[in-house]
Amino acid sequence: MQGNLQPKWMFSLRARMANIGKKKRRRKPPKPVPQGASPVAINVELLPVPETVGGMLHQKTKESVKGATAGLVARIEYHRRLRAKEGPGPVEQGLRDVFLEPLVFLLRKLRLYFTAYIRVDDGFQVQVLRKREELRRGRRERETARMQTLFPDQLEGHDEDEEQEELPPVVTWRQLETLQQTIQSIVAVLSLVTIVIAVFVHELQYRGFVPPWELDCENPAADRALCSVNPSCTYSMVNTTEMRNLQVLTCFPIDHSRELIDQLKIANSGMTAWLILTVYFYYRYEANIVSLRNHVEFIDRELHSHWLYTHGLLKWFVLETIFLLIHQIPYYSTDIVINSDLFSTRPSVYSFDGIIALLMVVRGFQIWKWYRGYLFHRYNSRAFAVRLHDQPMGSVLALRVIALNNPLLLSFNVFLFVLGVGSYFYRIAESSTNPTSSLYYWDSLWFAMDTMTGLPIAEDQIEPKGQLGRFLAFCVRILGILWFCSVVAAARNSLRISSDENQALMWLKMSRCVPTRK
Repeated sequence: MQGNLQPKWMFSLRARMANIGKKKRRRKPPKPVPQGASPVAINVELLPVPETVGGMLHQKTKESVKGATAGLVARIEYHRRLRAKEGPGPVEQGLRDVFLEPLVFLLRKLRLYFTAYIRVDDGFQVQVLRKREELRRGRRERETARMQTLFPDQLEGHDEDEEQEELPPVVTWRQLETLQQTIQSIVAVLSLVTIVIAVFVHELQYRGFVPPWELDCENPAADRALCSVNPSCTYSMVNTTEMRNLQVLTCFPIDHSRELIDQLKIANSGMTAWLILTVYFYYRYEANIVSLRNHVEFIDRELHSHWLYTHGLLKWFVLETIFLLIHQIPYYSTDIVINSDLFSTRPSVYSFDGIIALLMVVRGFQIWKWYRGYLFHRYNSRAFAVRLHDQPMGSVLALRVIALNNPLLLSFNVFLFVLGVGSYFYRIAESSTNPTSSLYYWDSLWFAMDTMTGLPIAEDQIEPKGQLGRFLAFCVRILGILWFCSVVAAARNSLRISSDENQALMWLKMSRCVPTRK
């Protein structure tokens, strides 16, 4: 049996020694209980007892709202702690992936595109701050000289710590070209949208087939079984100098959807103005890039911005502006009626907005400029290549690069472009003279494919009836022949054996002459 051999006074001595440095806690005295109240009822909130039914309902509603609010707060706190521990739930993750992240990406892209307008002079901010620093330094030196003349004893041995203003980082050619490509992207999108709006405006007031006087139901001599009703145009008798009567066609404007057409034209005019402004910023970037390049290559000793005229860019900007100013005029629409046999054997009717829509196809060149910039933007040394070889990286070089890299893709894109533009040109040219082609766009597309490929797949009813339609069919046929030649050349180039493959084939042929041992 083992026991504690230490006496009791040893335990008491150790306890006293351990409590020497400790402070004794003083217990707070209890609060006095007021007379007439129980100690339990002190912490209980005393609520007035309602005396009416309305008061009882109000108190019950207040308690219910308070309980629901407390429960909602507790639930929110629970989900917050649960999310902090386990991460977002499936619903929140789905909303983030489907809605929030694309919205943030879109807002960042919009900010990038719109800040490109105000960053056009970023390449010259260093020079501006240097001039500002020189002016501030000169002002400080003049102030110091004036103070030395007034108080020579106080400024002896006093050295001021010159606070140099921090200069922004130098903008390179690559950054300026990236911003220029961003501006050109906006130009391409605006060009595409304005072309689509112009085509839609023309389709809203599309007149279609206009029957000649021999097939008009207003003609008493016309066959009632074959005649067509012409509600938007009328024929009138005119006496000519040859002492014979001539039926002159007169057409009235189409009134339906007039308000929508005017609104679309106003929107198109606004986007056209925005487009011209953006093209100006594109050429400003081009001029600043040339100025920065000339300063780096010691052609210009000072870094300063030049106008478009100095670098020869003003004429190209004016030329593009002239072509971009062609657009449909708001609150104006008319038809061009040709009663002579210049374009057809019968009177022809052409919409003014339709002709403008055809001319606005020239804006597709801005889309090609964007693709050309995207094609050359992948190469970091393109600026040095231009300087070394004096070869401008224009459209001809871009077509050669595409033809060498992927000739079949180039042939396919040319086919789609000629097919789409040629079929729409044919639809407008034959709209008033050909009843089949004017009814459906598919017929014009089918005829353009027949003309371009040379295959006899189109019907005789959709053949051109007027001289203008025949001229367009002739142009499409010539382009189709050139396209077919490019397809043959691309196929031959893709089937050509390279030097490595030829060497591999030679080794295979030589291996036949050497016997192998099993």
